[in-house]
Amino acid sequence: MFIILTDKVSHRLKYALEEIFVHRLKKTYILTDDISQFQDNSSNVKIQYTSIYQSDLGGYWIQNNGFLYETEIHLEFKPAFVTYTIEKNDAFTDYINFILNKFPSNQFTDAFFTTKHSAYFPCNGFMPFDIFSLVFWKLSRYEEYQNYKGDKLGRFIYSQSLDAKNGIEPIPYIDIAIIYFANLLNIDLREIWRLKHSPTVDIDIAYKFLGRNIIRTIFSTLKYPKFLKSRIKTFFTRNDPYSWNNTVAQKFKFVENLHVFWLCSEKTNTFNKQVKLDYKNLLKDIKTSNQNFSVGLHPSANTGFTEWEKEKNWLENITGQKIYSSRQHFLILNLPETYQSLISLELREDWSMGYSDNIGFRAATSFSFRWFDLKKDIPTPFLINPFCFMDVTLKNYLKFTSEQSLKSINNLYDWISICGGVFCYILHNESLSSDSEWKDWQNLFENTINRGQN
Repeated sequence: MFIILTDKVSHRLKYALEEIFVHRLKKTYILTDDISQFQDNSSNVKIQYTSIYQSDLGGYWIQNNGFLYETEIHLEFKPAFVTYTIEKNDAFTDYINFILNKFPSNQFTDAFFTTKHSAYFPCNGFMPFDIFSLVFWKLSRYEEYQNYKGDKLGRFIYSQSLDAKNGIEPIPYIDIAIIYFANLLNIDLREIWRLKHSPTVDIDIAYKFLGRNIIRTIFSTLKYPKFLKSRIKTFFTRNDPYSWNNTVAQKFKFVENLHVFWLCSEKTNTFNKQVKLDYKNLLKDIKTSNQNFSVGLHPSANTGFTEWEKEKNWLENITGQKIYSSRQHFLILNLPETYQSLISLELREDWSMGYSDNIGFRAATSFSFRWFDLKKDIPTPFLINPFCFMDVTLKNYLKFTSEQSLKSINNLYDWISICGGVFCYILHNESLSSDSEWKDWQNLFENTINRGQN
C-alpha cells in the first residue's frame, strides 16, 4: 500500500496514479491532501507529491510543478525535456537476468543501463523527472489537442511530434520510466512482468478480383491490364488470392487471440473500397472469422457517426453479436471527436493508437490504457490499445526492405520484452497474400506471428 500526499486532488492526478499503480504495478494507493492522514499512515510507503518537501513528514519526494492541477488545455505549452540513466542494483540485475533467461538474444539488456533514457518534466526529488506528469502528458495525448500540422489526411504524425523535435525515438519510454520508478520503490519487477502478443488484421478489401459489380469489374480490368490473366483464373476457380482462406486463415491458424477489423462501408470511393456487402463469400468469411477470433469494426474513412452506426449495425447483424472494438480506417483519428463518437456508438475500445508514418509508440507505451477526455477533463473507461508497426508503414511510407523491417521489428520486440508489455501490430489480408507485391515479405510476417506465440 502506498499513500501519496498532494497539495491538491485533481482528475488528472488521479488518472495518472490509476494508470501507474493500479493498471501497471498492480498496487493499491491512497491519495490525500490531508497532512494528518499522511502522518498517521506509518505502515504505508509514503510519497510526497508536493511543491516543497517537508522532511518531518518523511517518505519519497517528487516535486510537483502544478501541471496536473490544471483543468484547461494550453495550446502552446511544451514540457521541458530531460534524460536520465538507470543505475545497476541487485534488484535490477535480477530482473535483467530474469529477462535474459526468457530471451537470451535480447540486445538491449546491457543498453538498458548505458542508454540515456528520455522523459519530460524535470524536477527535484528522489527521481530526476515527474513521473506522474510525464504519464499524463503522453497518455492523455495532450499535444494532439494543440495546434499541430497533420499530414494530407489530417493525421497526427511522428515527424510533427514533440518527441521527434527532441530526437526521441518512439520506443516505449513510458514503460521504461515506470519500471525505473517501481525499482526505486523496491517493487519486485518480476512479479509484474507480463509479455502479451496481440496481433491484428485489417480487411479493407476482402478480395482482389471477386465481389464487385459488373461496372466496377470492367473498370478495374481496364485500369489494371497486367492482372487480366490472374483475374480470368480467379473468375473460373473462384479462388481469390486475398480471400480469408488464402491469407489470414493460413497465417494465423495457430493463433487464438487475433483481432480482425472489417471495413463494412457500402460506399465505394477513394478511401473505402470494400467489395459488395451482399456478396455471399464476404458474409461467410466474416462469420468464420467471428467463430475463431475477435471481430471489430473498421469505420469508413472521411465519413462520420451516421455511417459508422450503419456499418456497426450491419456487422452486428452478420456476426449475431454486439461489436465493442474498432480501428479507424487509414488511422484517421481526431481527438476528442473520434473517441466521443465511438463511445456514443457503445464501443468500448479502440486499436488506432499508432503512427501512420513511422514505427513505434505514439503514446510511448505498449500497454493498453484508459482514455482521458482532455476537453471535458474527465477519465473514461474507454480502452486504447497501442500498436507498434503497420505493414504499409514499413513498405510504403518508410520504403524499408523486408530485411530492414525485420531489424526494426526486432528492436521494438526487445524493448517490449524488457518492459513486459504488449506486442501489437497491424497486418492486412493483402499483405498476407503471396500473390501480390508482398510476396517477398511472407517470411518476415510468419516470423513475426510465430515469435509472438513463443
